[in-house]
Amino acid sequence: MRIVSTYFIPDRSRPGLTTTAIGAVDLQGAGGNWATVGRRSRGGRRVHRQREKRKGKSVGLRIGTLNVGTMTGKGRELADVMERRKVDILCVQETRWKGSKARSIGAGFKLFYYGVDSKRNGVGVVLKEEFVRNVLEVKRVSDRVMSLKLEFEGVMLNVVSGYAPQVGCELEEKERFWSELDEVMESIPTGERVVIGADFNGHVGEGNTGDEEVMGKFGVKERNLEGQMVVDFAKRMDMGVVNTYFQKREEHRVTYKSGGRRTQVDYILCRRGNLKEISDCKVVVGESVARQHRMVVCRMTLMVCKTKRSKIEKKTKWWKLNKEECSEVIRETGRKVLGVSSGRRKEDKETWWWNEEVQDSIQRKRLAKKKWDMDRTEENRQEYKELQRRVKREVSKAKQKAYEELYTRLDTREGEKDLYRLARQRDRDGKDVQQVRVIKDRDGRVLTSEESVQRRWKEYFEELMNEENEREKRVEGVNSVEQKVDKIRKDEVRKALKRMKSGKAVGPDDIPVEVWKCLGEAAVEFLANLFNRVLESERMPEEWRRSVLVPIFKNKGDVQSCSNYRGIKLMSHTMKLWERVVEARLRKVVEICEQQYGFMPRKSTTDAIFALRILMEKYRDGQRELHCVFVDLEKAYDRVPREELWYCMRKSGVAEKYVRVVQDMYERSRTVVRCAVGQTEEFKVEVGLHQGSALSPLLFAIVMDQLSEEVRQESPWTMMFADDIVICSESREQVEENLERWRFVLERRGMKVSHNKTEYMCVNEREGSGTVRLQGEEVKKVQEFKYLGSTVQSNGECGKEVKERVQAGWNGWRKVSGVLCDQKISARIKGKVYRTVVRPAMLYGLETVSLMKRQESELEVAELKMLSDSESRILQQQDPRTQWWTLEVRDAVKLKKESYRAWLARGTQKAAEAYRQAKRTTAVVVSEAKTRVWEEFSEAMEKDYRVASRKFWQTVRRLRRGKQLTANTVYIGGGELLASTGNIVGRWKEYFEDLLNPTDMPSVEEPEADSEVDSFITQAEVTEVVQQLLGGKAPGVDEIRPEYLKSLDVVGLSWLTRLCNIEWRSGTVPLDWTTRVVIPLFKKGDQRVCSNYRGITLLSLPGKVYSRVLERRVRPLVEPRIQEEQCGFHPSHGTLDQLYTLHRVLEGSWEFA
Repeated sequence: MRIVSTYFIPDRSRPGLTTTAIGAVDLQGAGGNWATVGRRSRGGRRVHRQREKRKGKSVGLRIGTLNVGTMTGKGRELADVMERRKVDILCVQETRWKGSKARSIGAGFKLFYYGVDSKRNGVGVVLKEEFVRNVLEVKRVSDRVMSLKLEFEGVMLNVVSGYAPQVGCELEEKERFWSELDEVMESIPTGERVVIGADFNGHVGEGNTGDEEVMGKFGVKERNLEGQMVVDFAKRMDMGVVNTYFQKREEHRVTYKSGGRRTQVDYILCRRGNLKEISDCKVVVGESVARQHRMVVCRMTLMVCKTKRSKIEKKTKWWKLNKEECSEVIRETGRKVLGVSSGRRKEDKETWWWNEEVQDSIQRKRLAKKKWDMDRTEENRQEYKELQRRVKREVSKAKQKAYEELYTRLDTREGEKDLYRLARQRDRDGKDVQQVRVIKDRDGRVLTSEESVQRRWKEYFEELMNEENEREKRVEGVNSVEQKVDKIRKDEVRKALKRMKSGKAVGPDDIPVEVWKCLGEAAVEFLANLFNRVLESERMPEEWRRSVLVPIFKNKGDVQSCSNYRGIKLMSHTMKLWERVVEARLRKVVEICEQQYGFMPRKSTTDAIFALRILMEKYRDGQRELHCVFVDLEKAYDRVPREELWYCMRKSGVAEKYVRVVQDMYERSRTVVRCAVGQTEEFKVEVGLHQGSALSPLLFAIVMDQLSEEVRQESPWTMMFADDIVICSESREQVEENLERWRFVLERRGMKVSHNKTEYMCVNEREGSGTVRLQGEEVKKVQEFKYLGSTVQSNGECGKEVKERVQAGWNGWRKVSGVLCDQKISARIKGKVYRTVVRPAMLYGLETVSLMKRQESELEVAELKMLSDSESRILQQQDPRTQWWTLEVRDAVKLKKESYRAWLARGTQKAAEAYRQAKRTTAVVVSEAKTRVWEEFSEAMEKDYRVASRKFWQTVRRLRRGKQLTANTVYIGGGELLASTGNIVGRWKEYFEDLLNPTDMPSVEEPEADSEVDSFITQAEVTEVVQQLLGGKAPGVDEIRPEYLKSLDVVGLSWLTRLCNIEWRSGTVPLDWTTRVVIPLFKKGDQRVCSNYRGITLLSLPGKVYSRVLERRVRPLVEPRIQEEQCGFHPSHGTLDQLYTLHRVLEGSWEFA
């Protein structure tokens, strides 16, 4: 007799729990032993050790099948795909290779194949190189069937590759194939594993009614005759069709695509008794090795016997640490090692230099001052003054050292995260009021006492989070999905941990996610065990139910009104990890409609803005009206009814286990409000979703998806970004009707539409088109609306949006101006801050706007102004925003826009896939282009600030040259105008030759040599001169630039010193030093007259170094003999001295007169 029943029976294996719920208990016959159910098996530790000894290890394999079409020219490509997809064994069909061999195809893979015709058929099996030694037997039956037998430490695995005849083939050929496959199966012993990977050219169909024992219900389309043959074969051989047991999206089930056909013809089969060893099976998309077929891959785990005892690494017994102890241990360790903050914000960040030495010096100064006050002697006064001067020096030295270390650390990758904290601190220091400490009550009276302010914050949020809107109670129910839920795996925890960002505010448990990241694999193992216990018991730790709510101002409305604040909850980071694990699993099950753009993969605000702008642009071009209503929901997140949430989750196909887990997350949740005057008392939260939770966006999307199922239209006529809804229609009456339907559907389920914030806009409005009404009230009609942060205008213009983007850029610039305007911070860091804070705010949404030249100029002028203010008038020679706009980027963006318009026009899956591919390609191309340009700009700025400064003046001179007359003609001595190039060059040569070689030079007697300058030139003199050279100067005829000499090491400088000494002793210089280039520079007057030009000589740079050394030696000897009336090129005189003297003389003459 077989009894199946459901009971609550004692569970003695878990102390503290009196009963446990089990689903079904099977009793075989009357001898069923109920007493052993829920108990630990008898035998004690000895039996436990024996079982552990018999227990083997596991071998994980990824086995797949693929119809390659032909192996000719695809060997290495197939090997690369297998390596990338981590496939160990692959059955291939239609190889079209003649022969029966085994050959390497590259990347460590080997192909065993068989074929009799190079134009059709052919099968094979590809193995990873490390498994080739496991092959025991290769059986080539025909060009449609072959098998391999592998041995894994005592476990036999038979891999069969098959290729069934197509639909149009003869029946005799089909029967021959099935008979061959039957023979292969019958030759395999029952105790051995079998995996068949084949192209059966048949459709088993969706659903498994009547065939539950051999297949699941996740097939594709309808079953045909060939598919029935597959099912019959599986029944004969007691096998299961693996593909159909795993619920996947249709994209991951379809194995054959050709034209408009999407079918499933490739299958993996294994014995029914071994189905438990298959953990996953799906189609691999995105590979192009086969033209029509796609690879099917399953994951199989073989339990094999132990052959050799490996060395066991000792591990910390993290499993003995329960969740309560873990929290306290982590907190206690953190307090001991890292210390505890004072709990108050440090107002003065300028005391980083305050060390013990400075404190001791100041203490001594205080004692000296006290001593002088008591005894006013000269000795005490001198002692106090000396200590006062010493303290000033030590403070100055400590400040300089501290700030040097700070700026050095900020210039590293490790210190970049502190840079933004420093920017925020300097921004806060620049504000008059950093925190709002007073608030208004319900009646508008200002509350000033701390108790009343805390009471008001608690009253507001307690009312907001515990009162539901009126709604209809649901009468109909929904069937819950009862299915087995897999345990939490370590790789799921790793992925969730990787997605968690560091540096975020902690919750009430005071344990940041950095703790788990630092612990590495130990944390992953501990968290996996913890999450599995939570999943099994459906009860999370009580500590996770507490949160801290921080009011964040919305930057609009009265700053003292509680309703203008959004409450963000600071929750336990460990709970957020748990939520991310659950969220990743729910996203695999739940399918959200395409109209939802909020918090969805591969969608963003830019996509929604672009779709709306394109729709409006099309109707403006066609001179047709388009009516848009922007619906706003009141306190959408905070007023979601919990019962509606559970209903929507069940209706979306979420397993009941996960529904109960999410219910537990919201059960008995409590919070406190942290405001400027302290924390309020704790209160319960019984309505709405958690603001700041990792799971809340997906839950809200599920709710909106189910509630709007009856009323939403296809995109872009209906678009949602979380609670921001846009309804579009061609007529005012239709959009009004749709709005009323949305209101009715949402409000009867507890979501209330805001009458004050819902707005209506009409594109190409005609006279008398009227407005829209909501429940008899007129909806506010606007000509522009800020949709998802981007302003759209009914007339199609974008001037307002450009102005707002410029203002947003300046707002971002002001927040980080403390960093951008700090001359001690490197240009590389400034460039990174600018690119991450200012530029994104300035360019947000502008990729969806068609800008005019004037508007582009506004953006460019604003950006150049920001850069000039940030870098002390440092400007780029060319705008980096235009440098990355290359032909490649332009073509990629153009293709993206065209593919998006094609998707909107056609609405097919192929068009959507083409748009997503174009979008990904564009993002990569633009990112690489921008990164390249900004890296070049940052490197140039980093090398020398003078380079960037010089670029500014070069830009100014280039702009001025456009307005000046270019002297392409010159006058000869007699007034004749020369126009030909040869005559002009001759005239310039004649002029400067006469100027630089005068014939009426007076004779000068040579003075006697001075023995004081007859010493050799030292390397110190040359080094000092080289260091004073200015970079970026034009070279002479030898093309040696200042940067070259400044980069010389000790050896290079010694060579240059030796060269100078050779000239010093010989009295002659190299020919390059005497060869010069004269550049005419215009002074004033007629540009065509040579005498109105000044000749600047470009000299050899080593020669200039030699001249500087001589000048430094000669100047001390010559200066005493120079008359004091000479102010030019004199160390202690200048033009200001001469002007001042002249003014004094003139003033004296006026007084005398």
